[in-house]
Amino acid sequence: MLDEVMPSHPVHPSEHDPRRTLHQRDYFSLFLLGLFNPVITSMRALCQTSTLRRTQSALGTMPVSLGSFSEAQSLFEAQLLKAVLERLCQDMPAPNKEFGTGIDPRSLRVVDSTLWYVLPRMEWATWRRNYKNQRAVRLHLKYRLSDGVPATGITAKGTLCERKALRQQLQAGEFYIGDRNYGQDYDYLQELSAAGCGFLMRLRQNQVCVQTVSSLPLSADDVAAGVCRDEWVMLGRTARYQRGEFRLIVVDRPDMEEPVWLVSNQAPEQLAAAELATLYRQRWEVEGFFRWLKCLLPCRHWLAESENGVAIQIYSALICAVLLTQRLGRRPSKRMLEMLAFQQMQEASDEEVAEALRLEHLRATRARQPRYGRLVKERQATR
Repeated sequence: MLDEVMPSHPVHPSEHDPRRTLHQRDYFSLFLLGLFNPVITSMRALCQTSTLRRTQSALGTMPVSLGSFSEAQSLFEAQLLKAVLERLCQDMPAPNKEFGTGIDPRSLRVVDSTLWYVLPRMEWATWRRNYKNQRAVRLHLKYRLSDGVPATGITAKGTLCERKALRQQLQAGEFYIGDRNYGQDYDYLQELSAAGCGFLMRLRQNQVCVQTVSSLPLSADDVAAGVCRDEWVMLGRTARYQRGEFRLIVVDRPDMEEPVWLVSNQAPEQLAAAELATLYRQRWEVEGFFRWLKCLLPCRHWLAESENGVAIQIYSALICAVLLTQRLGRRPSKRMLEMLAFQQMQEASDEEVAEALRLEHLRATRARQPRYGRLVKERQATR
């Protein structure tokens, strides 16, 4: 796939120098090796691994020195890996999930961002100054809700606003689900509609000013989902600054701490209020993906410290997540990643890995059943 996307991205002039032994294919492969191999935890370990014959035979690389590996982060563009990530997602099989009768499941995107704190000496990543300089990198992700893989993303300094990042990634026909940071700018909501995008955003309840245009009737499914208001509204304090019309859905159930105010541009014929409420509840899947990406993948030690080098490592981690999901059929848990590590160490056979994957899939299927989930909650409450 790297060969497919390379013609549309210019390469560094030194890539064709006959004296160069570390090419961008080798460099990116070493990053993936560092993510998949649990033994490699630093740049020195990765360079040492490149001297092993088995590694050289598998990747087709030559031994890499510390100086060459460090220099390469300024020669090879991270945008190549971003293009590979998007190409990998296109080859994923069609999802079998249903999210409503009036929407294509493949168009659903949960948009959110997460922070990685970086080393103090990485001054280019200064995020904020709160008693001391804090440095962080932010990943602005478009998470595909239908199959749980990252569709694409932008890596930037921690100061980049989430709305500005999404503005750089808008694509007509996609449906975006976001939290309150995306819903507090009403001009931005109009911009999404003008770009041909659907959206479902949460509003800041203490700041919203609503003028009701018309109320919509609630069905039995809407009431069961906790919907108490379904209206076409104008948003804004005064007539001069009002924007809309938007569709307002208010969800309030006894088990919720406070009502949730949602705004969308979807008509009732496209998505019912209950379906929109269910869609927003599934937005929390992206938080689980961020936790999995940070805690389970070995992506805590930075193998490169420049802005481009950090982006290469983050995109490599996202590619790793897609490859694991593509091969295993679902995102692996900690136990499954340990079993894959044992397989690499030749402590576990292929049959044992397949059996562990089958049992994990069985447990996940049982956990999604209503009765089983209720029994688990009752046992936890008893304890």
